[in-house]
Amino acid sequence: MKILLDAGASPERAIYEAVKMSNVNAVRMLLECSCSVWSSLIWLSDDEEIQTLVFQHFLQRRSRLHRLALKALPKSRQDELMLFSDTILDVAATRIYKELTSLYGEGDIKLRGLEPGSEWTVYHCRHIKLRLAERLYSAGFRHIDEIDESGQTPILKSFGNCVRWEAILWYLDKGVCPTYQLPGPHSSALHLIRWDSFGPGRAAVLNRLNSVCNLYHLDGCECYCSSFGCSVVQSHLKPRGVNNRSRQRGFQ
Repeated sequence: MKILLDAGASPERAIYEAVKMSNVNAVRMLLECSCSVWSSLIWLSDDEEIQTLVFQHFLQRRSRLHRLALKALPKSRQDELMLFSDTILDVAATRIYKELTSLYGEGDIKLRGLEPGSEWTVYHCRHIKLRLAERLYSAGFRHIDEIDESGQTPILKSFGNCVRWEAILWYLDKGVCPTYQLPGPHSSALHLIRWDSFGPGRAAVLNRLNSVCNLYHLDGCECYCSSFGCSVVQSHLKPRGVNNRSRQRGFQ
């Protein structure tokens, strides 16, 4: 690997595999070669040593990107991006990197290793790890309830086929809003969550959601149940893995 890196190979192509394989030496080598640390990378490994390595380099690179943006961008643009010297760079990281790339040019040495990834915030990943999330939160990454370009907040991205009840409970304990609805299908948290998934924290999460969400809110689907949307109960009585149009055809 060192031979390839010395010859100019891109470390970004290799680090995901190195992290997934829990190869500490390879991860360390790639990070020392100024490999970019995308937001999604920090959640990838269960190995504590690799988590710590990636976390430390992630913080260093975000700090470098922050300082470079404060130096290079006009004050008026900094204000538009809500970029301040006393805050952690998270929500605007991708937009700032693109602006700096336009300013300095693709491949400029000043930007080496600073690409932040495409996630809206560091928490906009489907599978977060609690200890790492707490470390990020303590380090100043507090944007845990931001709405991304697709209309999703981090807690909404935690719902799905592999529900992490402890992660959802962590978001709720931090004060996120679980009543937010997706703009397209108008689904609420209770529509999206897999009630039939079991695990630690399930009862606590469902009790919390039941106390604040509207069980009678209708989503925007059109299916055999209703042509004007389904309630929370209706949505969870539907067969899993079958889309609405298929269900319509099956019941005509």
